[in-house]
Amino acid sequence: MDNVLGGVLSKPPGAQAKYQETLDTVEYVSRTILHLSRRAIFSVQHTEPQTMMDKVIQNLEKLIEAEDWFKHNRHEPNAGDPESLDLADQYGTRGKSLFTAFVEEKDGGLYGCVYKPCSAFSAHNLEEAIRHIRYHHFNHFPFSCGQWYVSHYLLSYSFPCTR
Repeated sequence: MDNVLGGVLSKPPGAQAKYQETLDTVEYVSRTILHLSRRAIFSVQHTEPQTMMDKVIQNLEKLIEAEDWFKHNRHEPNAGDPESLDLADQYGTRGKSLFTAFVEEKDGGLYGCVYKPCSAFSAHNLEEAIRHIRYHHFNHFPFSCGQWYVSHYLLSYSFPCTR
């Protein structure tokens, strides 16, 4: 209860501390609600682009598999080249293989794969990530090599690959 001292309202002793504690609690609860609502909004926004990206990946796969260079196991064009695909140009790294459209940059200078089953895949350089995409997802071998691709578990003798 408030006291009247000389016509001025004042709070009883200790009430200010209790009032401040209540304000702190209300502020904490409102910050928590705001944080959770932002997280929920982010999750919804994050889910939608992922679904859209899945469709982009599927469309790009179909376009690549219809290309003559792919059917005849020739080397793929680079993103930005005249013979490249528009989607690959949009999502890939200009001047590098159009398969860079399927590579994602990770923290620490690592590269990953956009395919969900390979979410744990990490490469130390872009070429290694492109090689992963080319071989494991497209079964595309445009290089003339002495390397044998019999099994992931067998080590094989390998000559330097040439284009």
